[in-house]
Amino acid sequence: MNVVWVASYPRSGNSWMRRFISYYLTGIFGDEMVRQVCPDLHELLPMGRGLNENYDGSILCKSHFVLSPQHPYFSRTAGIIYFCRYPKDVLLSCLQYHKDEKTMEIESDAAYARAFIQNMGDPRWKAMGMGNWVENVASWLARSADHAHCLFRYESLIRDTERELVRLARFLTPDEEIRMDRIRVFIESQSGHTPKSMQSLDRIEQGLDELFDERFHDVLSLLGYA
Repeated sequence: MNVVWVASYPRSGNSWMRRFISYYLTGIFGDEMVRQVCPDLHELLPMGRGLNENYDGSILCKSHFVLSPQHPYFSRTAGIIYFCRYPKDVLLSCLQYHKDEKTMEIESDAAYARAFIQNMGDPRWKAMGMGNWVENVASWLARSADHAHCLFRYESLIRDTERELVRLARFLTPDEEIRMDRIRVFIESQSGHTPKSMQSLDRIEQGLDELFDERFHDVLSLLGYA
């Protein structure tokens, strides 16, 4: 068994990517098919389940963990599909997720934003082995050169969805003709979804954008965001 990881920091669009991969490879929509085509490591492990190590081939699997020798099935890594999202948007998505799912107590939106900025990520995710945003991104990018890889930015996917999905399709099935019909059907199926990108934190509290920009400036410059 070899593993091609579909990886990202939480709230970066990983689930959307898995839905596309599942539909592109099978022509079938639905959560159950997504779980079959690209299982979620974070669903399997709490149930005491894992990947089939006796499988003779490559398996797609979702991960939010930092990539290190401690990562489950690290030695089986054969490829990486990594999805990076602008961390201001990640912050706002994480905040909304915690409020909706009640996964942690939020003193105030501003307090959460300040903690995220100070830690350069969500403290809860870090405690679960996912690192902060910088650690997560860096861990996957640093090892991508060692494996077949396909790296994406959420923002590029929004700007030119078809082009980016063609790039992913070519990575998934390099020896096959691109199925443009499936790519276009999938894009059409998502037409009611308006993704949010490059948002401002000052809507929460004045001064948060400046605080964020100062804290994240160097790493965002390295990644071409600034």
